[in-house]
Amino acid sequence: MQNEFLNPQEILNTLTIKPTMIACDFGCGAGGWTIPLAEMVPSGMVYAVDILEEPLSFLIANAKRQNVNNIKPILSDIEKGVKIINNDEVDLVFIINTLFQSDDIELILNEADRILKKKGLMFIADWKDGNPMGLKNELIKFEIIKKNIIEKGYSIEKEFDAGQYHRALIFKK
Repeated sequence: MQNEFLNPQEILNTLTIKPTMIACDFGCGAGGWTIPLAEMVPSGMVYAVDILEEPLSFLIANAKRQNVNNIKPILSDIEKGVKIINNDEVDLVFIINTLFQSDDIELILNEADRILKKKGLMFIADWKDGNPMGLKNELIKFEIIKKNIIEKGYSIEKEFDAGQYHRALIFKK
């Protein structure tokens, strides 16, 4: 990854994504990952989960403008669970720039594990030290994340720098 910031399309293109997959974007915001992902799964669906209504409204409007119709927005606090999504329902879970804001990372990882199918992928990317946001105390501990997810029975598929300011982890259930 040569870019300074995360490039969703560049990263998505490195993943094996089938047109019928069901994905979930935790902390989707205005859809910077959701829309490109939805375009890659035209016969599938992307759940777009965020705690704030305003970014979800922007995402919905943007998806309509781009004629992307396979996104289901969900207003929810992922730390409290996304009960609208069934156990073992999704093939891919994306958690991008979300964990550093969390009060309880464990709850988010448990929820991702709950909804992810066997052999599904969990993609995590978050800020690393030296980021332009000046984040220090909020930075996640990637070693703790890896240990936690491996203890749940996952294997690490890939770990890499996703641009200059982010670290990315891909786990397989």
